[in-house]
Amino acid sequence: MQRGTHDGISHDTRPSPITMIERDTSRLLVITSCATFLATIPHVIEDFASAVPAEYHLAAEPAAILVAMVVMTQVYGTASAARHERMGYWLCVLTGLFWVLGAVYDHIPELFSGTFRLGAWSVALVLGIIILHGATALPAMVALQCRASAT
Repeated sequence: MQRGTHDGISHDTRPSPITMIERDTSRLLVITSCATFLATIPHVIEDFASAVPAEYHLAAEPAAILVAMVVMTQVYGTASAARHERMGYWLCVLTGLFWVLGAVYDHIPELFSGTFRLGAWSVALVLGIIILHGATALPAMVALQCRASAT
């Protein structure tokens, strides 16, 4: 984009420059967001195999659509954040917190009971969800703060 002077007034149509911190946190966000699927997808499959949706009075099909909608929102947020769009950062914060809070609410009591589904594998998946989604939400929050500081 270029500066325009078609009406005698200088219009700067270039996008506002992003800071190095925002650029770096955006890269980290994209990497961690992609990595979340290594824990989230196997864990969701395990949840469905263990009939977790039924515990919340949901049939498998609507529960699967809800999960797909959250994943779609995360993917869209990640793509938008890669373009340094504020909405993308917000979507990454919201989906990251959704997964972290959901994993904590649904699984922390079971994790401390000593017997959780498939043992260490299941524990690793839940911890992976908490750590990786948290590691996605955090740089999104930093990028939002960079944006707020720049204005």
